[in-house]
Amino acid sequence: MLTLLPDPQEIRHTESAYTLTNADRVLMSPWNGEDAAEEVLVGALRRVIGRPPLVERMPLGGVAGATVAVARNERAASTVVRMAVRALQEPVPTAAVWRDGPCMPAERTLARRIPLRNRGIGRDETYVLLVHSDGIAVTGSGRRGLFWGLQTLRQVLAAARNRRVPGLTIRDWPTQEIRGVHLDMKYFFQTPAATEEWLRGLSALKINCVLFEYEDKFPYRKYAFLRDPEAMVPARLRRVLDTARRHHIMVIPLVQSLGHLEFALRHPQLAHLREEPDIYFQACPTNPDVLRFVCDLIDEVMDYHLDVPFFHIGADETGFLGKCPRCARVVKAKGETQLYLDHITRVVKHVIRRGKRPIMWEDIVRVHPESVRRLPRETVLAYWDYGQTCERHYPRDLNPTLARFYRVGAKSHELWPDTLSIFEFFDYYRKQGFDVLAMPCLNYGTLVPNIPSTARNTLKFAEKAAVCGGLGTINTQWACFRLPFDVVWYNYGLTAQATWFWPPADTVDFETQFSRLWLGMSDNTLVDATNKVAEGVGFRARGARPFNLLHFAIMDAELHYERGMEDRRRRGSMPRDMNFTRVLREKLRRLAELSDRGDIDARTAWVEQQMRDALHLLKCARPTTPVGRRMKDLLKVSADFKLNRIATIGILRRAFSVQQGGRPTREEVEAALRTENRLRRDLQRAYSHYLPPGQLKFEMRLLFEGEENLLREVLAGSAASFVVGS
Repeated sequence: MLTLLPDPQEIRHTESAYTLTNADRVLMSPWNGEDAAEEVLVGALRRVIGRPPLVERMPLGGVAGATVAVARNERAASTVVRMAVRALQEPVPTAAVWRDGPCMPAERTLARRIPLRNRGIGRDETYVLLVHSDGIAVTGSGRRGLFWGLQTLRQVLAAARNRRVPGLTIRDWPTQEIRGVHLDMKYFFQTPAATEEWLRGLSALKINCVLFEYEDKFPYRKYAFLRDPEAMVPARLRRVLDTARRHHIMVIPLVQSLGHLEFALRHPQLAHLREEPDIYFQACPTNPDVLRFVCDLIDEVMDYHLDVPFFHIGADETGFLGKCPRCARVVKAKGETQLYLDHITRVVKHVIRRGKRPIMWEDIVRVHPESVRRLPRETVLAYWDYGQTCERHYPRDLNPTLARFYRVGAKSHELWPDTLSIFEFFDYYRKQGFDVLAMPCLNYGTLVPNIPSTARNTLKFAEKAAVCGGLGTINTQWACFRLPFDVVWYNYGLTAQATWFWPPADTVDFETQFSRLWLGMSDNTLVDATNKVAEGVGFRARGARPFNLLHFAIMDAELHYERGMEDRRRRGSMPRDMNFTRVLREKLRRLAELSDRGDIDARTAWVEQQMRDALHLLKCARPTTPVGRRMKDLLKVSADFKLNRIATIGILRRAFSVQQGGRPTREEVEAALRTENRLRRDLQRAYSHYLPPGQLKFEMRLLFEGEENLLREVLAGSAASFVVGS
């Protein structure tokens, strides 16, 4: 059975197969632009016939520059092109726009049961792929449609046996206009070469947008001191952007405009822009220099993205509004929301004057959703909520504004209109006249993503965008989780599936599709192994958010600071002088203070078994694609790391607190140090494909410095600190 990813909207199999020969001609209609369409087609044919085919350009039917044929001669090519163009001209249904009313029908049947207005045929992403005994034709409603059709043809050709391509007609179009992935570069920067490889892979999945959050990795000119030592130089950045452009991926830039500015405000040159002297996180919205600074950054970044119609201004999590005396007076007179909107509206209008549509995170206006009406309607609201992974219609409190707007009052949640059942602000924003983007999270996890959690969040949010008329979905990928590209491909693929074809196949079917096409495997072994390696050991102490016992994670950063979470919020989650030894020592101390550690010990034993099971699965896994082999390698070193780190943490717990089993022996500690050194070498080798030297060095510090230093402290202790080994 033919497996494609994402699923096409319509596919009809026929008996009219086509056998490729060395005599085949490739005919492409002329196009005066430049993209990777020919590269994709030639590469796919070369893998089947063993040599690159000759490509000729000549006028063909259909939209100019949007048709390709593979056939023995021009007459046969003309025949298959006519058939494809005729199929393209038939009406194309699209997903329903469902605003409110009674509960939705079953998810999997909704889109097929409701009459739909024709939206797809006018887009330039629709295509037809036809395989007939006379040849193969791909024609699109625009150049992008042709490109996506060739990506589908590449998958069809990969399934050919003895050069025989099965007969079929595919008519296909996307459910969502924007199908994207976010790339946060601040804490975990992957090389431009790895990023280009990632972009080519995304285009094969028909992802058409990436959101670049540059932070200090952009080649700023006016504020050159903001550049990280490994920031992209102009020529390298232009090459990355050109790779995206040639693969029909729109790169939307993001520049933070109020909060999350610690990458800039930590510099003494910009200290005057801070909300308070020790707040690196947030600028002061009433300081006129802040607006000038933000607009300067926006203008520099925008000059690299002049062909993109959108610009993201960030604007989320501004938790320090009203702290400085000047801002406090505004808050007293107008309220926090108006203080926020006064500044953000000026930034929005600056972006609009530059000819772009501003995108902004909506979490601050969500507190008082009626305030959204004060924003220009050109603004696109990026609606994020990573915690909603449950089924619809779960019990909860409803925002009073929504309760009044939808007239539900004190009604039980089972009686609410379905649009309030999950992501309840989405339709409200749409009814206020705003375009909305769904923004789930795809890479939550430690070393590898937690697939069950991220998949549910992705599928639920993509559903909301599909049925409530969203502009699209951009799945967020945060640097704080520090995941290399190749362990996240399952989530990229699921994003593509859920945003192109709706309703998507269930996750069991998707796992099979993904494993076959992306990993070159006949089973789901690597996906199963990923689910096991994703497990970790966390614990809460003193009411804090969970700490990660096995290695440093983003929530552990508060242990670096004297005032804990308060300083972390003010100074940032990843200061450059992070003391990983202090963090680990404090983590072990808080763990020792817990009166009942039985659950943690049981969890640790369970995770240890999960790592052993994962290593057994990986030993049997035989991926045949480069991505699959790299994914296996990353999973193997991650499972080995967690398995052995459990033993190291056990030794440190015994050394620094009274634990059952007594103090560790010198031999145990020395063996643990040797194991940590081996794991460091293994992870460094695996991560070197993705990280530049400075980032790689920091990553090894983050994962190993605390544990190695504490093991050395144990070795340097007095002889009385050790039990003599046998």
